[in-house]
Amino acid sequence: MKIELTCPTCGSHNISKNGTTRRGKQTYKCLTDDWEAYVDVMPGKRHVAVDKDSGLTSDIERLNNTLRPRISRLVRKTLSFSKKLEHHIGAIWMFIHDYNCRVREQLAAREESIFSSVL
Repeated sequence: MKIELTCPTCGSHNISKNGTTRRGKQTYKCLTDDWEAYVDVMPGKRHVAVDKDSGLTSDIERLNNTLRPRISRLVRKTLSFSKKLEHHIGAIWMFIHDYNCRVREQLAAREESIFSSVL
């Protein structure tokens, strides 16, 4: 089971485990690139600025680079721009659902080819 986590302060999905508290509660840190604007906006306790070359922000960067060209309503106001927020959220949700299904299919096909080559 995969659990989706978001930072309560900034809404980022790029979160890493940071150990547990004394009560056994899991704690997390939100990783961002080393951009100066984040220092003023995000509190220092849970946010860690990392260098782009560290590779720790690559997952969210990959998702952003996939979303922009495939969902034109995220780029600029065009004919596909949604006037209602519900439509905008729905289009993004449908894209992410379809994207995740395709990734699962590709992983399953890869596993099948590995097992068939072994047999």
